[in-house]
Amino acid sequence: MKKWIIKLLLIGLLFVGLTEMTSIFEGFKVESYQAAVIAALVISILNVTVRPLMKMFAFPLTLITFGLFALVINAVTLLIADNIMGTSLELGGFFNAFLLSIILSLANSILDSVMKK
Repeated sequence: MKKWIIKLLLIGLLFVGLTEMTSIFEGFKVESYQAAVIAALVISILNVTVRPLMKMFAFPLTLITFGLFALVINAVTLLIADNIMGTSLELGGFFNAFLLSIILSLANSILDSVMKK
């Protein structure tokens, strides 16, 4: 539980940091740090509920693309969170969601490897 809360706060901080990088993510906006933490919470809830269903239905595509389609599933999950959050979180389209899914995958890998030690 403690690791999950730390990851939640760090992902929220990552959202706020990415808001400052407007040259790369044009259209990406998070209203506040609280909105970023809530967005991270919404994404983690979607990862537990909706994402497994999407992974199950998209398994053939994921298999054909050697796992790269998982990034598209992550991007769709982020777009669903964008719709749930309203104006508190704005991703600015699929391309930004796809780039953000790559960054979040890398950040989660780094966090997992650091927290295991």
